[in-house]
Amino acid sequence: MRYFSAVLCVFLFSFPAWSSETSLRASTKIFLERCALCHGDDGMGGGLLPIRLSSYPITNLLSQQKNTTKKDLQMVITKGFGNDKISGFMPPWENELSGPEIGALAEFIMALRTDTETIRTYVADELAKRKLTVADGQALFQSRCSLCHGKTGDGKGRMARVITNPPPANLQKSLLPESYLHTIIAEGGQGVGRSGQMPPWKDQFSKKEIGVIINYLMTLRVPAK
Repeated sequence: MRYFSAVLCVFLFSFPAWSSETSLRASTKIFLERCALCHGDDGMGGGLLPIRLSSYPITNLLSQQKNTTKKDLQMVITKGFGNDKISGFMPPWENELSGPEIGALAEFIMALRTDTETIRTYVADELAKRKLTVADGQALFQSRCSLCHGKTGDGKGRMARVITNPPPANLQKSLLPESYLHTIIAEGGQGVGRSGQMPPWKDQFSKKEIGVIINYLMTLRVPAK
């Protein structure tokens, strides 16, 4: 019995502190508020800044693992850039986040790398709580859709020079109902019997995000004369 108690004690005190679901969910909220702009909601590097700026460094926390211990991660978050392991784009957070918050972010990153699917679930749960607006739809459109459809939805994005048969749709002139737009965004062109050059976005956008993108698209439509 004493042997069992000793083993149990060692197990409990050696188990990672970040294994607590409550603390990880709290860490997820901090990450989404402070870090997602560069690292993406799930830490995979799909933040708005890297997508918009071609010169931006890779921010995928899974592929970029130069700092692996909690101590090293806390130092990076605290001090930002300052050594050859860290990009000059990484800002210091020591004046904006408390010590416990920085520790929580370090634990979030460690958990993300060891149990990615669980963290993705926590991220999805947190995002589902948020109220999204047309402005959010605009930000999503500009970061993901404007490359083909143009910044104003006129179909004249940078990729329109390459995608010509058929060209990207002019969303200003679209008369498609919102239900159809939701399907084609989620399933892609092939999903509705149209061009396969329109990719499916259901694995990138939640239903709520697709909804606010469509709300934004409605504001781009130019009434027929």
